[in-house]
Formats: sequence, structure tokens, C-alpha cells
Amino acid sequence: MNPLVWYDLFLFVLLFGVGVYVFATVRITNLHKVYFLFHGLMMLWPFCQFASTLTDDSGLQLFYVTLSFVAVSLLGSGWLLLTIFITGYSERLSTKGTFLLFVPAVIGAIGVVANPWNEFVIPLEGGYIERAYGPWFWVVMIILVSYFLASLIFLFRAVYSSQTSAMIKKQVRITLWGIFVLAVFATIDAILNVVLARWLPIIPGMTSLGIFLSDLFFVYVIKRYNVFDLVSIAHEDVINTIPYGILVLDENEVIVEANKASRSFMDLHVGILLIWRYFWSLFKLWAAVGSS
Repeated sequence: MNPLVWYDLFLFVLLFGVGVYVFATVRITNLHKVYFLFHGLMMLWPFCQFASTLTDDSGLQLFYVTLSFVAVSLLGSGWLLLTIFITGYSERLSTKGTFLLFVPAVIGAIGVVANPWNEFVIPLEGGYIERAYGPWFWVVMIILVSYFLASLIFLFRAVYSSQTSAMIKKQVRITLWGIFVLAVFATIDAILNVVLARWLPIIPGMTSLGIFLSDLFFVYVIKRYNVFDLVSIAHEDVINTIPYGILVLDENEVIVEANKASRSFMDLHVGILLIWRYFWSLFKLWAAVGSS
């Protein structure tokens, strides 16, 4: 057995340890436990990749390979859902929208499990340790890329929106790095171990390493900004339900927070200098009085 496959087991153990750490140290709502679903899917990939190399039974090998790709198929939907929470768009997500969000992932997973006419994976040398991929593999990859692109849309919308708080923008920028890292490692894995597999030796652990590193970015965001902390969530909800305008300014009188009530009667956005907005409002008032 290639000793490099132990990297997958090692990364599975690391992901399991990170998951236990987050679960033990943060206070979360049931809704935000979507992260742990997401984390569990990430863990399945390195574990199943490792487990498939421990047996000579082709049936078991196929089971582990199938389970790992089912996890990857669902991983994109979990990533998008977690992104929606991090960017603050979860309030707009209905039950029907959540259901529809998972439909492409489930379709991809069903195709992986069914493997009709070996359209997903084909065994080589009598087993699935060495394997070739069919058209359905690329269908799954397209679904996964689509989820990542949708995540990027939410992330960039949050970064460039004037309605997004400074704290969420910081969270989003870190999350973008996580997506970039995973995309780079997954792309390298697909090129080296799928496209060029006929000419190059298999290099295990590339996608597993990308998954682990990207998860560290999510964990940093969760811990650094208390994304799932009940007190922080309650504080934000209370501020936004107060019918009076509330502004938070830094030492330079730049707006760093503005509740919903303040934005309903004044054109206030995070990042602007309050004094200039004040003079601009006076000018518009003067112009309106002059014209009348």
C-alpha cells in the first residue's frame, strides 16, 4: 500500500479534532448546526479515500469510493448554506428555498450511488483503488462548481453591499480565501489524478488537504467573530428591532454599524463619514426650501 494514503487518514483525524473543538467551545442555535453537517461531509472524503485502500474486496472499495463522492456531492450545498449564514442572508431563506438548494446535490449523489452503466466510476486492475471516471463524475464536478460560484455571488454581494456591516465584510473576505484554497487543491487533484492519470502516478490527499485548510478558514471566522454565539445573535436582533435609529461610529466619525431603523429614514451606509452626510442632508434641505 502506498504510504502516502496515510495522509488522508491523518487529515480525517485533524478534521474530526477541529469539529470536536468547535462543538465544545461555541454556543450555537439548532439552525447553525448546519456547520456540523458541513464539517461531517468534509470528514467523510479523507476517511473513505483511506478506507478504500485497506481492503482487497472490490465491493467494499466501491462502497467507500461511492460514499466519499456522495459526501462531495452534498458538500457544495452545505458550503452554500453555510455561506448564506455567514453573509447574513439566512433571514431571506425560506423552507422551500432551503429544499431547492439541496436538489442538485441530491441528484448528483443519486447518480453516484446508482452508477448506471459505469457512467460514474470504472474499476481498473480488478478493483477500485485504481479507477477511471465516466461522464457522471464530470456532472458531479459541474454541480459542485455551480455551488461554489453561487457561494461567490453571495460573498461578493456582501462585500460590495453598503448594507453589510464591517464585521460581516471581514468574515466574508476570510471565507473567500477558504474557497480559493479548496478550489486550487481540488483543481490540482482533478488535473493530476484524473486528466493526467494515464501518464502520472496517483498523488493521494490533494483534495483532502484542500478541504482541511479551507475548513480552518471557516473555524477562524466562527471563533474570531462569534458567528454562532447566542449572545451576539441576540444583540444584533435586539438592535435591529428597536424602532429608533442607532449608529456606531469610530474615532474618525465613520459609520461602522447602522441598524435597520436608521437606514429607513436616512441614506446611511457603513463606511461613510457621518459629518459629510450631515452637510449633504442640510444642502438638500436648503435646496428644497429654496425651490419652493
